[in-house]
Amino acid sequence: MPLPLDRVPEASRAVEILRRTVPASNDRLLHSASAFVGRVRALELDKPPGMAETIDWVSALSVLGVTSLVRSDVVRTLGAITKTVDDRLSVLASLDDLGLDAVALER
Repeated sequence: MPLPLDRVPEASRAVEILRRTVPASNDRLLHSASAFVGRVRALELDKPPGMAETIDWVSALSVLGVTSLVRSDVVRTLGAITKTVDDRLSVLASLDDLGLDAVALER
């Protein structure tokens, strides 16, 4: 049964989906983006990002030449995974708590 695009599967399944839908991305970006979105979904957001937003976000990051998550790239592309201004502000305020530095290494 196909997964609805507003849901996010387990991390390993999400990475498989991302690998198929955004083949230009490298494994490092796929894994770190999937983990980051999983932590974002744990926040109390009006509209948590689903798989469709994750695919859009990783696509945008790939087009920009991003190969691993760094704070500046997350901030400039956050609109792809946040649907409301309040959600964007919540995620921005929580970047340190989301462990961005744990999954991000400078390019």
